[in-house]
Amino acid sequence: MTVMSKDEWSLLISVIAIGLSGTSLGWNIYRDVVLKPRVKVKAGVRRLFGVGEVGSPPLMKLLVTR
Repeated sequence: MTVMSKDEWSLLISVIAIGLSGTSLGWNIYRDVVLKPRVKVKAGVRRLFGVGEVGSPPLMKLLVTR
């Protein structure tokens, strides 16, 4: 069994770092280009009713999801 030299360790760590960097870059491109962000907006005016209440003032409701 041979022991790796410092040069071989440096090369191995560099190759692993390049692989991780490439994976990170690929994921960022995929996330930003392929999985395009979508925004859904719903708005409405609602009235809340409780037990024994005739009515309440209108309530503005705005939902935003990404």
